[in-house]
Amino acid sequence: MQLSKLPCCHDLDACDTGGLEGWMDGSLAVDATRAFKLTCNGYTVMTKKIPGEITPKNRLLMAYPNDGESIRNRRRIFNTNP
Repeated sequence: MQLSKLPCCHDLDACDTGGLEGWMDGSLAVDATRAFKLTCNGYTVMTKKIPGEITPKNRLLMAYPNDGESIRNRRRIFNTNP
């Protein structure tokens, strides 16, 4: 399953910050923790900054299962090579 997330609202009382809010803004800590959890569960994570008109947080979080086919598709979609 592929995943894309446009973070916009974070309830810091309900969301997992991974204990990182001492180093970074709470909402960024939530998104960093989400990315870490996806990686730990076998996903390849990609992040991008996007225009503030799309979302005030300017962040896009994308994840793909870490298997050979997904890696080849990701390289094709984003025109990247190892």
